[in-house]
Amino acid sequence: MLNRLKRKTGCVRRRQLSHSWGPAVEELEDRRLLSGSPSPTALTPVEVRSYYGFDKIKFTYWTVLHTEFGPIIDRVTSPGDGTGQTIAIIDKYYDPNIQSDVNVFDNQFNLPAINLVVDKLSSATATDPTGNWENEESIDVEWAHAIAPAASIVVINCGTTVADFQNAVTVAANYPSVSVVSMSLGGTESQGELANDSYFTNPTNHDGINVSFVASSGDDKSGQGPGPLYPSVSPNVLAVGGTVLTLSSNGNSEVSWLNSEGGQSAYESEPLYQEFVQQTGFRTTPDVSYAATNFAAYDSFPLTNNGQSTVLDWHTPQGDSLGAPQWAALIAIANQGRTLEGEPTLSNVPSELYSLPASDFNDIASGPANREGYSPSLGYDEITGLGTPKANKLVPDLVNQPFVLPPWILHYLQLLDSFGGDFNDFNLTPQAQGLLQGSLPSSALDGNLSQLAGLNFGSLLSAGMISTTPTAAHLINAETPTPANGSEGWAFWSTRATGTVSASGLRAQQGSDSLAGLTPGDGSFTDANTASLADGIQWAGLEAALEMLDA
Repeated sequence: MLNRLKRKTGCVRRRQLSHSWGPAVEELEDRRLLSGSPSPTALTPVEVRSYYGFDKIKFTYWTVLHTEFGPIIDRVTSPGDGTGQTIAIIDKYYDPNIQSDVNVFDNQFNLPAINLVVDKLSSATATDPTGNWENEESIDVEWAHAIAPAASIVVINCGTTVADFQNAVTVAANYPSVSVVSMSLGGTESQGELANDSYFTNPTNHDGINVSFVASSGDDKSGQGPGPLYPSVSPNVLAVGGTVLTLSSNGNSEVSWLNSEGGQSAYESEPLYQEFVQQTGFRTTPDVSYAATNFAAYDSFPLTNNGQSTVLDWHTPQGDSLGAPQWAALIAIANQGRTLEGEPTLSNVPSELYSLPASDFNDIASGPANREGYSPSLGYDEITGLGTPKANKLVPDLVNQPFVLPPWILHYLQLLDSFGGDFNDFNLTPQAQGLLQGSLPSSALDGNLSQLAGLNFGSLLSAGMISTTPTAAHLINAETPTPANGSEGWAFWSTRATGTVSASGLRAQQGSDSLAGLTPGDGSFTDANTASLADGIQWAGLEAALEMLDA
């Protein structure tokens, strides 16, 4: 954790031209002709759903069943398949063969018939003469449908200008029943992009449906490319990078993909949700990743290159554009579960994902660096983000949103652990202790505060033992404590702070009792040479039942 104690400093960032951005196709790395049937080595819907855990998602809920004996209330289990949700997919030009192509795909893989609507905006007046966008559209629709087969899909076709794309985003977000928008496109950054971020926010008067936005982070096949693409670099958009997934009877593997674009934005500031995974001061991408190579896809629109026309038929496309519609499908499945629970659909998905336990993701820590020079590593990195989804763990957490200790709390807990603090320094009631013991490994109760990562306070919250969800706003300066109920000394912990952290210059004085100067958000101390540790972090709003009283 010491590497995260460093103070944010200005960073060198790629200077980019200030011209306006325009959506460009995420060109596919490979369009190998397979003619007639899918390649036996290509990834299929069954394989992808199984590897990422989509086939294990089930929702159990109470409902009214109408029987011949009258209505009865029963507990029902349904698969996580996107039922009741609508995914909007934005593509340039239009594909006149999209419905028939998806039918071929569905028949091949025994998928249910798709509920597909194509809305060709007035600006989408032609097909793409190269066939690239028609291929992109077939891939986007086929694989969003493969992951969430019961979700409805609406394709919004737009023209080629920035204004056309902006209008398409507005139409997609306001389209009836749409709760997530997928964009497998992007353009280079420009100074004017900050004014466009508002396009990727919840629409008003949308029947109470919140809308999420997903975009591919980009493909870079020709050396150090343009860096983060817009709109994926918008803080309101979930940016999806790429990996290489290999499934084999000898074992599966997933590593980084050389062509996955990522890095620091030239203009977007670091959002709050990224402050404890990177300290550049700027928005970085991707947020998450997904397999980007060797998918089975079908497209019958001719691909034209140098005057030569070829029908791709079955082929194996590659690109980060494969991940955006499948992450959109994951969000649609989560929204299905939330709707069944009577909860609103998701919004601000990037922030939600950064707050979830690391165990919800496949952490991609091996493979090549991308062409920007970013290598995969443990935890967040600028080639694979937080990792790829463990959908059967991630979706339930998005549905129920259990309170997990936020990163800034985990940061200080791990810091205290380095000074010898342990769980026994928490002064809890037997009831609270018992609830925590049910969600913590035994090692966390015996001297290892770092094991508190992923601590779920949902049971405490529902039991009325915590009256409010703790946030960074509840970090109160220890020198001016604010008791929650009129008592003195409400403290989240009491620890014995000893030793010195020479790497950061932070000196912990034995017997001292404050965390004066701690600043959540940048991982630094205002006075790194004298700040000390002990009875310091307060949570406002704790009820007496929890009795975190340091008497």
